[in-house]
Amino acid sequence: MAHDENSPDAEPITPLKPQTKQTAMQQMAPFMNLGMELFAAVAGFGAIGWFIDSKFNTAPLWMIILLFLGAIGGMYNLIRVVIKSSEKPKL
Repeated sequence: MAHDENSPDAEPITPLKPQTKQTAMQQMAPFMNLGMELFAAVAGFGAIGWFIDSKFNTAPLWMIILLFLGAIGGMYNLIRVVIKSSEKPKL
């Protein structure tokens, strides 16, 4: 039988206390902008590649190369942040 939130035995949902909200936000903070950073790396390197290709008439060589480099750099940053956040604090 599926758990129904309207059933009488369902536990009520209580709002988080302000201190708990602050702690939750502090724990999420390193991850909140990772998507934008990944996008910025790919888009930025792609734009630079497009500019180089337009100046030297080499389309789409540099744009593809720099798109891949941007994706690699963005993924490296993402993995770095995740590994750093998963390390246990040293006492």
